[in-house]
Amino acid sequence: MICQIHLLSEAGTELSSKELLFLRIRKKLTYLEQGMKKITSNPFIIIKKVKSLLAFNKTSFSRGYEPINRSWIKSSILGLMPGEKVRVKALSEIELTLDEKGRYDGLAFMKIAMSKYCDGIYTVKKRIHLFYDERRRKLLKLRNVVILEDVYCELPKDFPQEYAGCDRTCFLFWKEVWLERVSDEKKGKD
Repeated sequence: MICQIHLLSEAGTELSSKELLFLRIRKKLTYLEQGMKKITSNPFIIIKKVKSLLAFNKTSFSRGYEPINRSWIKSSILGLMPGEKVRVKALSEIELTLDEKGRYDGLAFMKIAMSKYCDGIYTVKKRIHLFYDERRRKLLKLRNVVILEDVYCELPKDFPQEYAGCDRTCFLFWKEVWLERVSDEKKGKD
């Protein structure tokens, strides 16, 4: 079984130099503010923070990943917002969007954990634009990904031992191509 958290770095793209610079400056300014509070105990803290603010390391932007390009898949950018109702498409519909590794645009679809939510109606909790990749220690951005309320990665209790026992209960990441908006008419029928 694949885990979205382990493969999430392949679904994201690195931030542009401008975005990285903005985030680094914002972070450094926060550290400087905290450092100012400590200046009475150690005046060299500020000097150290200013030096680190001025040091800018360029990062490599090569990902080694090309998103799948299937012209028969509709471009499904829904622009979902928190509070909107969506239906998770049927597993057979979702499988049509996946590449040979079980991913769409780099994001893994975990059949065991995610298929139980197929055909269900859920509320969008949040759009995901940025995430911190713990394995590569980089901040990456995602496109057209949301998380849904009360939809978590919870493996069946009878699942094989090598995967059972994960108590992390992570939110599952959903590409908009796997979802469809639920109109008021559909809500009334369900």
